[in-house]
Amino acid sequence: MSEAGPIGPFGELLSPAERRQFVGLARQASYDRGDVLFHQGDVTRHAVLIESGSVKIVVHRPDGADMLLAVRGPNDLVGEMAAFDGSPRSAGAVAMSTVHVHVIDAAAFEAFVRANSNAAWMLLRSMAERQRDADQRRLSQATASVSHRVAAELLDMAEREVALGSDGGELLVSQSELAEAVGATREAVAKALGDLRREGAIETARRRMKIVDRAKLLELMGT
Repeated sequence: MSEAGPIGPFGELLSPAERRQFVGLARQASYDRGDVLFHQGDVTRHAVLIESGSVKIVVHRPDGADMLLAVRGPNDLVGEMAAFDGSPRSAGAVAMSTVHVHVIDAAAFEAFVRANSNAAWMLLRSMAERQRDADQRRLSQATASVSHRVAAELLDMAEREVALGSDGGELLVSQSELAEAVGATREAVAKALGDLRREGAIETARRRMKIVDRAKLLELMGT
């Protein structure tokens, strides 16, 4: 039986042979910051394995605003649900930086998963883990203050940056993107960031935020 607990990105879980096979079945593509990999509602059937860069997963709310569901980075697989069932995409994907990816069409993806039981099992585990993360995010947005949610999101972003090899101190994120991530208005997030600055926890600039006191962020979250 496989070990319990969190697992890494899908691409990291593939054996060297499995990864070579996957890449051999895919085509390579590149996107600049702001480019759309796919739109919410698209009827397209391919999955995308990120080689480098960051991608945000967003949905359009009824009020016209965007909500950020997640940020995905190297070795993450995105768009796999539409590749499986052919339904319109439930969310869009937008490049947050220069992004290089492997794009695999539905038929090739299905053949790959059927031929590799380890890959199929890890795919199921990663999808289950994402669902748990989504449930936790919805709970936080329903019960926690905006300041708490902003502090938690900044810490999560820093952890993702550390996983990508940086020190996690400086985050390339705008107030609008942060508002999408925590499910709040831009004005509410701006106020929360002002509070965090006055507490000496962060510094902000255009499209950049720097964590200067991680312990203070944790303290403000009540942890």
